[in-house]
Amino acid sequence: RRHRTSDWHWQLKDQLQRLCRRLGYTFRNPALLTQALTHRSSGSVNNERLEFLGDGLINFVIGAELYDKQIRAEEGALSRLRASLVREETMAQIGRDLELGDVLHLGESELKSGGFRRDSILADALEAVIGAIFLDQGFDAARKVTLHVYAKFLADLPDPETLKDAKTRLQEVLQAQSRALPGSSLMPRCLPGPLEQLRRAPLSWTFAFGYRLPLEPALCPPSSRLAMTILKQRPKPRVTAIT
Repeated sequence: RRHRTSDWHWQLKDQLQRLCRRLGYTFRNPALLTQALTHRSSGSVNNERLEFLGDGLINFVIGAELYDKQIRAEEGALSRLRASLVREETMAQIGRDLELGDVLHLGESELKSGGFRRDSILADALEAVIGAIFLDQGFDAARKVTLHVYAKFLADLPDPETLKDAKTRLQEVLQAQSRALPGSSLMPRCLPGPLEQLRRAPLSWTFAFGYRLPLEPALCPPSSRLAMTILKQRPKPRVTAIT
């Protein structure tokens, strides 16, 4: 049993060393790295405060890098580019590239539910690691590692125009043509099925954009009016968005 435990510790130590090589960084205080990789489900000493610190650092470093490199980009374009780089999905991908999931300390429940693969946990761990580096050796070290792990994303930035949401693009086209902007209203999604099925169905509302939408009950077909009557009586609708 002691032998198996010893093997596990050596394996973990080797994984942490590989992580440091991928980061291009060696911790002076390894305890900071251990804390950065400890999820709150694993104990009271965890990475949540380091996440907070790393979140601010990554936002600033990426924002400053975009400002320096994208000299012709306006504020809106810079904001969209930064948002695409610091969003959960991008940071989770970086976490996977670093193989953070292999070295995370998770509680039993998170382990059973596959927390080491979850985007939110991987993104939080990346933020925590950057926060730990800042505490370990300061801002310059945290900036260097951040730019290193983001290198492939910064080298292949998308066109900021493609990052605009559908509503914004529609508004810009209409404004360029001097046309009126569309209104928006909440409307219940028409749900199929018998009346009893409809009453038990999960409630969902649709935020719809466009012209001449039949938002008034009188303009909907009978099945839609019935759905609207039933859904209005149900509390706290879940809101989704479509375009």
